[in-house]
Amino acid sequence: MQQLRKRDSLVFKFTVMSLVFSIIMLSIMGVLTYVIQTDTYTKQCLDITRNVNKYLEYLMQKEGRNTVDYIEYYMNNYRNIEMSVDFEDYEDAMDEYEKIMSRDHPGQTLYVDTSFDELSDDAKKAFFIYDHQYWITTFEAARDAFGLTYTYFMVMGDPRARVELLPERYDEGTYDEEHNVFYLIDCERVEEVDENDKGTGLLVLGDTWFNGYDADHKIEWDTWYSGKQIEEFQKWDNKWGCTYAYYTPLVIDGQKLGLIVSELEVANVNQGILYSSLIQAACLAAVFVVLIVIAVVLINKFYISKLAKLESYITDFTNNKNYEITDNIKKLVKGHNEITSLSEKTADMISEIKVHVDEITVMSVKQEKINAELGIATKIQADMLPRDFPKRGDIELYAAMTPAKEVGGDFYDFFFIDDDHIALVMADVSGKGVPAALFCVVAKAVLRDKAMLGGDPAKMLYEVNNILCQNNGAGLFITVWLGILDVKTGFVQYCNAGHEYPIIDLHGDKVEVIHNDNCPPLAAMENTEFINESVQLKKGDSLFLYTDGVPEAKSAGGERFGMDKLVEILERNKNSSPEQTVADVKREVDAFQPENDPFDDVTIMSVVWKGDNN
Repeated sequence: MQQLRKRDSLVFKFTVMSLVFSIIMLSIMGVLTYVIQTDTYTKQCLDITRNVNKYLEYLMQKEGRNTVDYIEYYMNNYRNIEMSVDFEDYEDAMDEYEKIMSRDHPGQTLYVDTSFDELSDDAKKAFFIYDHQYWITTFEAARDAFGLTYTYFMVMGDPRARVELLPERYDEGTYDEEHNVFYLIDCERVEEVDENDKGTGLLVLGDTWFNGYDADHKIEWDTWYSGKQIEEFQKWDNKWGCTYAYYTPLVIDGQKLGLIVSELEVANVNQGILYSSLIQAACLAAVFVVLIVIAVVLINKFYISKLAKLESYITDFTNNKNYEITDNIKKLVKGHNEITSLSEKTADMISEIKVHVDEITVMSVKQEKINAELGIATKIQADMLPRDFPKRGDIELYAAMTPAKEVGGDFYDFFFIDDDHIALVMADVSGKGVPAALFCVVAKAVLRDKAMLGGDPAKMLYEVNNILCQNNGAGLFITVWLGILDVKTGFVQYCNAGHEYPIIDLHGDKVEVIHNDNCPPLAAMENTEFINESVQLKKGDSLFLYTDGVPEAKSAGGERFGMDKLVEILERNKNSSPEQTVADVKREVDAFQPENDPFDDVTIMSVVWKGDNN
């Protein structure tokens, strides 16, 4: 096929169209941003502050006469009250108030049995401190929950709110007491200082200020005089920062008491811009859809219709597997562009698919047969292992085997030779998969037959080894740990034919790996002599057997599980049942190595001797 000219390329043409659409979209974005953001973020901030004020208004109105008495007492007595600036909640103040009430007014409840005016001076003061701490923490919680800068409550124009130090911005001749404000609840806790400007640890009470009826406070006073909320912010930029304030008048039983105020910093208001930007994005998306529709109409006329024809051919092939359709695809279009190239490559791909499908069909039939056979082998191997684990007064045992593939080369076995002796077997055939599994079946049967005849383990393994050496054309071998446990005495006589060292858990003492002589594995050489070893278990001691799939398990990074980690797990399970011990070891090994690529078969057995030889 000839080299495509750049101006014939679909990529070039789509790029030019996209640039034109992008310029149009960016122009519209600038206009929409200016129009939408200015209005939207202000409304969002109004909603936040309005909801906070409504919540605080509800709480203060709910207290009713309590709130009125609290404000009145505050205005008349704040100069004579000392309160710590560092209280965290009002619980201590509440306890103190209840204690004084019990002392001065036993059996009486405020506003039920007595009025505020009838309280003792100590009770009134305690009531005020408790109430004030409650309101400060409540206003602070509302402020923090909604991410506000300040929340506070102020009394307006009360003659008791005398401004002693007028602010620097006060102009001579404009001051009048009517526009004094008294900051009764202020979430910005201010600490009193002494004449040396050192903190006293006391909270400033009765902070007053002169807010003249001017542009900076017009909405504040209009809200107060009208007794209604004004759906607008008071905005100012002063030493406290750039803030937006929203006012709600507090009215109880028809009496105006003050203003609840919430403030937002302009920096926080910028969050509203983000929200309005999302709205703008939605509008732009709608515009963009319209532009895309126009673009699609143009592109479809010149290009997409041809691609649609190609798509119909491919759909026909997908549904009917008609491989003869390749001739029609190659004739679809002429010219030097990507559609022509795509058509030719699609036709070639269909031809290659036909070849691969034929090959896969043959392979699938073979694989299904193999999988079916492996499934049967897996079940046979699982059924071969004993599952009826003894839980007797003298012995408790549990074991598990997990093959690395469908079938494995590990196995465990246990069986009573007579009433007093149980044989314990842990074995591992070299290699994995079907050959190892078949060798397991033979070895397990021979081991059980010889063990049931009685005798010492070394002699049993000598005879089993000679049998397995016969007709071992595959050159397989098997490591075996065979032990005979006397369930009455706890004495274990065993022989280790090339297998992993057993681990003994001395009840009440440490966990030890038994490093005894290790004989050659079975099926390696005829007439091999094996050596017996023994260990004496005490009541509560346990024996842990395993295959090399445990210590040699590998992590994804190539690190081995190791004996130290295995011993550590067994130390944690010193008082666990065999079933729990096996489960914990298996879980740790499974978590250590890759889930879908285990290193080797994992076989585990835990035996606890529960008798008493003392």
